[in-house]
Parts: sequence; C-alpha cells; structure tokens
Amino acid sequence: MGECAVFVTKGGEMLKIGWFSTGRDQAARDLLKVVFEEKIVEICFVLCNRIEGESKESDLFISQVKEYGILPVLISSAKFKPELWRKDREIWRNEFDQLLLAELQILNSQFKFDLIMLAGYMLILSSRLCQAYPFINLHPAQPGGPKGSWQEVIYQLIDKKERESGVMIHLVTPQLDEGPPLTYCTFQIREFDFDKIRKQGLKREIPLIVETLKLLSQKEIKIEGGKILDKTGKYLEGGYDLTQLINKKIKSR
Repeated sequence: MGECAVFVTKGGEMLKIGWFSTGRDQAARDLLKVVFEEKIVEICFVLCNRIEGESKESDLFISQVKEYGILPVLISSAKFKPELWRKDREIWRNEFDQLLLAELQILNSQFKFDLIMLAGYMLILSSRLCQAYPFINLHPAQPGGPKGSWQEVIYQLIDKKERESGVMIHLVTPQLDEGPPLTYCTFQIREFDFDKIRKQGLKREIPLIVETLKLLSQKEIKIEGGKILDKTGKYLEGGYDLTQLINKKIKSR
C-alpha cells in the first residue's frame, strides 16, 4: 500500500484524487468500481469513516478498496467521542474534522492529490475542512433543487409535486449542498413514486461522476480559488448541463 492506483494515458500525468465514502451500501461499491475500472483518474486513497467490524456493508467496501490496491484510511466516526456527539454535534464535527485534517496533511505530502471526491460520505464537513482542500460532492438533485440526503430530496420532490429533478456534482462549501455546480443532468418526474424517482436518479449518478472526472482530467473544467472555471479560465456559471450525454450513456447500456 501507499502508492496511487496509477494508470498511464497519452495525455500525460492524470488527475490525482482522494475518495471519501461511508461505504454503507451497494451503490457506494458500484461508484468506486466504475471509476476505478474506467482508469480516468488516480485514486490515491479511500477514506472511510467506518472501521472493519462496524457494518457488513462497509466491511465489503473496505475489502473492495484493498482488493484494488488502494490505500484504505479508516477512521471511525461512531467511536470518536460519542458523548460529545450527543451533547454538541457542531463541536464534535469540528474536532473530528481536525483529526481528518491532520491525516490529510500527511496524505497530501505523500501523494500531492488534486481534489477529493465525496461519494456516499454521510457526514457534513466542517467549514475548516471543506476550505482546506477542494472537495466535490455528488448530490441527488439538480442545481437549485432540494438539499439533504437522497431520501430527504425525494420526500421534498413529492411534497412539492415537482415535475423535474436531477443529479449534480458541485464544489463543497460551508453552505450545505449550495456550492457551485461543475456538472449536472436532469430528468422528468412522471409519477410521484419514491422508488421510481430514486431509480431515475441512481442510474444517472455513475455516468455523471465518470464524465465529470473526465472533464476535470482533460482540464475542460478547473477549480481555482473556490471557483469553477472553463478551459479558457472563464467563470463557469451554473455548471455544464450533461443531460443529453448522460441519457445517451444510459440508453447504450
């Protein structure tokens, strides 16, 4: 362990990323599997906020990380000062993230990673952590859409009888789920059915992550000073709408 999962491309050195995930379900494993097998980035490490033995699902995820030869960084959030968690979650979050910051400083000195992908990481980042490194996040709604977990998003969509939703990749900022988008795609809601809405979003998540990482690797999108820029260095307002491309990817499966 200790080396990035390195792939050689004609374009030269690849984008180096860290990967944060709670590893709580099959979707978390599928996301990592596809990005690893696509070989479009170097995954230097995977940080999971569970350790072995905490959950059957996260154990499968950790085994997957090891199988790929990626460095696993396991720090249990559940075992970190549980009394403080019950007393004051904001203070707990700051202290837990201080622990992560110390670990990331070591990892960055070793790998010099470019950014960190949040893919099924079920904790909210503190302001200090999300401003220390560029984090991008997969969010199950289009820009301007509902905030929160995918369950919370779907409940809000149904409650408001929204006829459109989507999935986006955005830069993480101290404001929850409000960072500037890099990319997004949309879909029509034809039935206010929880499972059907989830299925529509879920099948778009993997191709959107892959296409976004490709754009970052090819420098079609840049992250500089907390802003999203296009390849010319111009501010990219609203992100790239990849709806047509993602729909083609889905139909070609």
